[in-house]
Amino acid sequence: MAYINTEITTRVENDSLLASQLNVVAVANKDNLAAIVDERTSRIDGDTALSTQLNTVTALNTKNAAAILSEATARTDADTALAKQITTVNAATAATAAALVQTETTARTAADTALANQITTAQSTLNGNIASVQTSLSTSINSANGKISSLGALYTAKVSVNGLVGGFGVYNDGTSIEAGFDVDTFWVGKTLANKKKPFIISGSSTYIDEAMINQLTFSKLRDESGNVVVENGKLKATYINVTTITGGSFTGYTWPASGLTGFYLGPGGLLLGNGNDGKYFQLTTNGDLYTPGLNIVNGVTTLTAANIVNTLNVAGGAITANSSAQGASGTCPGSGQVDVAACNIDVGTSGNLGVIITISAALYSDQNCSAHMQILRNGSAIYDTGTSLSGGWWQTAQGAFHDRSPATGTNTYTMRCMNLPASSDPGSNKAFNYRQPIIICSGAKR
Repeated sequence: MAYINTEITTRVENDSLLASQLNVVAVANKDNLAAIVDERTSRIDGDTALSTQLNTVTALNTKNAAAILSEATARTDADTALAKQITTVNAATAATAAALVQTETTARTAADTALANQITTAQSTLNGNIASVQTSLSTSINSANGKISSLGALYTAKVSVNGLVGGFGVYNDGTSIEAGFDVDTFWVGKTLANKKKPFIISGSSTYIDEAMINQLTFSKLRDESGNVVVENGKLKATYINVTTITGGSFTGYTWPASGLTGFYLGPGGLLLGNGNDGKYFQLTTNGDLYTPGLNIVNGVTTLTAANIVNTLNVAGGAITANSSAQGASGTCPGSGQVDVAACNIDVGTSGNLGVIITISAALYSDQNCSAHMQILRNGSAIYDTGTSLSGGWWQTAQGAFHDRSPATGTNTYTMRCMNLPASSDPGSNKAFNYRQPIIICSGAKR
């Protein structure tokens, strides 16, 4: 089947103006579908002007799916101006591989506010492994009574692989600039010459190849009386207790009172934390180990508590699976409903960020009427969208919904065409035809 359709609509009512254009180019056979849908709308209502453009480029077969979704909105009214664009490039192969790049850009102004924000996410999934990169740029200026009340500029970059998350950020509030790095190893150097990195922070250690310090004071190398602990480059033996080392609230090889903590290292062994609070680490001189959930005594390990983290969980809204389906063409009877397409998606066991469901279909009626499409999760309706059909024309209806609270595990999402009772929608109760019903689901966890 090959299909091309263009629909142009204009309307003028009092101070309300409307112009829209819908273009559909699609081909399909038993196992393949390719479609391009472009919808443009401009509207003026009083002092509000609104323009939107939705564009979908889709190709899929029984094993693979690819889609490019673009949504752009520009709106002005008496007080504000808003521009927003979301672009998503998505590809999936069976249930093992998926890749996504999404960019969301927003600009908003008012008499006392100026905001700009852009978030870009790139994510790949293969055989349960997930890698993602996300960058965020944000600026904001706010005023009150003609005076600046707050302003700031923020840039962050986050990288995540199978649950290991790190990155860096820079923030400027007009009075100070702060930068932070959440990494295992940080280094500064030049790799063009001798490949040497003169400054490295790795874990909790700092390595400096060569340092020139004008003045250096060891406050921790003096005793309470101010006496020097280091003399002639050597630590004085009088300041070393090789029998017992204690810190915090410990005075010996016994736990301190509840609420206190510290450490002990001596003839009895090693104590950390506080056993009276259930948070402790104990190592005896004969090699036995005791913790709240793990004991090793005489070489035998006893595990009494465990929290096994699913390595598929990723921070920030990561895409873990994509699912899509195309239903057959058919007719929705008056005062009736038809389930036209359905797909399954597994969002995991906990911490999911929800599922984004997109539905679309070409609709036709020989008379003016209202048509409705629903999204159902596991048989229960969670989203409804209505479309006014002009008799004698094929029109493309689309809808998208972010299901923020899916059930854990596998969920079934169904696309339904339906008519509402005449008491709810006077334009319903009229049969309409549908073609190429498509449902696409993208799931995410954190």
